[in-house]
Amino acid sequence: MHLREYMALHGLRQVDVAKAIGSYQATISELLSGKTVPLAATIQKIHVWTDGKVSAADLIPVPEAPRRPRRRPRRFIAGPRLTPRAKKRRSGR
Repeated sequence: MHLREYMALHGLRQVDVAKAIGSYQATISELLSGKTVPLAATIQKIHVWTDGKVSAADLIPVPEAPRRPRRRPRRFIAGPRLTPRAKKRRSGR
């Protein structure tokens, strides 16, 4: 069970969870949004506080599949301009 589900089931707010485990509300917010990976001590506190209903696997965000890098459009690089005489030499006339 994810922490967000546990909180909804028990009618808890982020502040309630933070006070129960001795943390800050901002820490719980970051955990729920997946912005940070929680410390091992925080994972342990949440696991114990929820009687094992929220496990470590539920708290660690799963990384998304890597995205392909966007390709830059190729830029046309103009070479030296050829004179009419040089064009004739290149074409073999």
